[in-house]
Amino acid sequence: MKYIFSALLIKRITKNNVFLNLQNKSTMKILFIQTGGTIDKYYPVTPNANGFEIGEPAFIRILKKAAVEMELDIHPLFKKDSHDLDFENLKELYTICSKMDEYEKIVITHGTDTIMKTAEYLSRIQNKTIVLTGSYQPESMKNSDADFNLGMAVGVAKMAPNGIYVVLKGKIDKINLKPSKLDLLRLSTPKDLLEKIDKVFIALNEQRKKEAEKSKGENKENKV
Repeated sequence: MKYIFSALLIKRITKNNVFLNLQNKSTMKILFIQTGGTIDKYYPVTPNANGFEIGEPAFIRILKKAAVEMELDIHPLFKKDSHDLDFENLKELYTICSKMDEYEKIVITHGTDTIMKTAEYLSRIQNKTIVLTGSYQPESMKNSDADFNLGMAVGVAKMAPNGIYVVLKGKIDKINLKPSKLDLLRLSTPKDLLEKIDKVFIALNEQRKKEAEKSKGENKENKV
């Protein structure tokens, strides 16, 4: 499959993963990674389908429309709603971002609901500029914010110092958090089990408060 960006030719290369490569005179290569989310959603074309489906990376169409002139690689990694990204997905994304030394600039398209959680997970990566963005309306819709957000994300990726950034609605948030071992454990725990654990901790805390109040009351009575 071929893609034409203005006079530039993109070739699709398929091995274990799918990459698109765009060659140009620019020396600053950017890796674009698709994880899914609203930005890639479109009205279903399959019979009897309900709701939106997630298709090819929206950034392919956006970059083509903009006739960009820069060197980039494109990696469609996941086609998932952000709520469906699990710990294994985050680990795979982290590995790609951290281990591929040829890329110092990375733009990730992501669902907006959990984009901050993913950014925090990636915040352990210190030697690259990684920008996460998405949109609140699918790129396929007329009044989508996708083009603006992606364009701003590319600008941040090119100009900002190393770090993890979230770009949405004209805002640039730099993520300085480094997830603790407890955070990583919570990310790897299934949601239903995590809710049960949280309820147990809440119950324990309530019990401790009651015991502390009871102890204070007994101490007051003894003093009297």
